[in-house]
Amino acid sequence: MHIPATPLDVATFRNVHPEVPEWSFLLPETMPQMACTSPNGELLPLTPSIRAVVFEPDDNRVCVVWVGEHVLRHPYTQTQLQNIPHGVRWFDV
Repeated sequence: MHIPATPLDVATFRNVHPEVPEWSFLLPETMPQMACTSPNGELLPLTPSIRAVVFEPDDNRVCVVWVGEHVLRHPYTQTQLQNIPHGVRWFDV
């Protein structure tokens, strides 16, 4: 199931946890800072967004999967894309 998610949205899961009938929490407000370097050396800031919220009730764990996106001026080869340096700066939540 795909439901768009943004920081501070409330995530609620019902009837999926072995001990808790309803589990609700806020998605993190603090977004990571992301960037990559284009093949010509230009630093490109990436726009972070939540791609998925993975719920693992048996382990009492929730994982928020972030992605960084940027609109490219022109297409790159698969080799160029695989070799683009990139980084993420995480902040305390």
